[in-house]
Amino acid sequence: MSDDLFVMTAFPGVPARKDPRCLPVRLGPLPRAASSLIAGESTLDQLHAWVRDPHPPENRPPEEISYPWRVQGGWGVDALVVVATLVGIPLGVAAVRGRAEPFPVGGDSRRFRHPVRAVATHPGTWLAVVIALVYLNQVLLTVYITRVHAGDPGFVARYLPPQWFHLARGPAVDSVAAAFPAPHLLAPTVLRVQSFLELPLGILLYLLVTRWLDPGLYRRLGSGVAVWAGSLSISGVFCWVEWLLPSPWTTGNLWIRAGSTLVTPLAITLLVRAGPADRADGAPRTVSGWVTFLVSAGALGVLVLVVYDTALLYNLAHVDSAAPVAVLALTVLGTARLAARRSRRPSTRAPALGRPGAGMDTLVTGMTWFLGVFFVPAMPVRYGLAVIASRAAVPTVALLIVVAGLGTLREVRRRLDDVTTAGRQVLTWWLVGLAAACGVGALAALTAAAVSAGYPETRILAMALAFLLGATGTCALTDRLRRAAEGRRPETPPLAV
Repeated sequence: MSDDLFVMTAFPGVPARKDPRCLPVRLGPLPRAASSLIAGESTLDQLHAWVRDPHPPENRPPEEISYPWRVQGGWGVDALVVVATLVGIPLGVAAVRGRAEPFPVGGDSRRFRHPVRAVATHPGTWLAVVIALVYLNQVLLTVYITRVHAGDPGFVARYLPPQWFHLARGPAVDSVAAAFPAPHLLAPTVLRVQSFLELPLGILLYLLVTRWLDPGLYRRLGSGVAVWAGSLSISGVFCWVEWLLPSPWTTGNLWIRAGSTLVTPLAITLLVRAGPADRADGAPRTVSGWVTFLVSAGALGVLVLVVYDTALLYNLAHVDSAAPVAVLALTVLGTARLAARRSRRPSTRAPALGRPGAGMDTLVTGMTWFLGVFFVPAMPVRYGLAVIASRAAVPTVALLIVVAGLGTLREVRRRLDDVTTAGRQVLTWWLVGLAAACGVGALAALTAAAVSAGYPETRILAMALAFLLGATGTCALTDRLRRAAEGRRPETPPLAV
């Protein structure tokens, strides 16, 4: 099977052809192996078969042939990935080390004891608002298409992949549509509103997860140059995809995305600066707190996948089937956040706890470093792995892991030297534990990749969570074994993040 891929485009009245804007991309063995693991080899085989023979066996006419799910345009994403990585690594390293704060952010924590103020300055609140606006736009879009286009989304769906625009149907939808007074005014709901909301959705999602782990890193990423660089990176990818999928809405959407790129980072900066300056707020302090963070991030990831399928792809018809998953994820997320809040309360019954185990300290510190350096190139890498065939995505992920790993090892090693005297023995336990954690985590990730299905993002989320949970169990076990070997009673120490 050749590694050269082209995209074929076909619109009504236009014969199937190779898109001259999309150059052939040779993936190479390593990126192709990663793409096969993430996307599933059967999907890639179907894509290759489609490229070789654009007319499927059932002899569909050319106008029914749409873009495959992996849109080709890898050279543009390659450029975005490289630029975002070169910019994002120094910004992320500075943010993790605490040197990227251009001005004092955060007010007196006592001002935020009022629950309304605390909620109003929380990124999760505004993430929920953005998601609510996305779903409101979907409802109004359905009203518009039902009234103005007789319920047929073909006028816009023909420009997009076949996974889009599965609209909701039924008496309730028809009654709402019939009651709306001026449906023609809802024309901007078609691709326009979402073009503005996608950027704040992505930025708020990333910063919320970062705040759960390290509020200090959240403030530095969200109040300095990094948030502007991240916004440009995300908007650059979205604009590139707009250009790859040309439609009558493309030019206007590019201007809307440019406006969102100016408004969103400014609003995020103001939000972060208005938040509390309490550095202990939200940070996991125990092994159970770290697991709670992972569960929270996983549940939020599932919710985002539901929003992605049902709203961002205009598939409101999928809400019924996705509702049980969304309810379960919301329940898990709420429970995990309550548990995280309780774990931060000081306990008079708890004994004095010492330094964290080296394995768990490395794991939490490593996640902090990775979130810092991954912030700017996150969206280009995501598109390069899951949507567009990119040669730079996999090497970039490897480079980011190396940068985060080196920073983590240096930081944890310095802490070990400060608090231990039996340096060689502790270092041996530490390195053996890290090797075992990487092995167990990799095995868990491969298992998750084999059993997960659905969108490529689903597989990526499953692999990441499986790796982290496997590594967490291994690090906790090796830390406990080290303490037992040193003749001390195993205990759950606080994690220094």
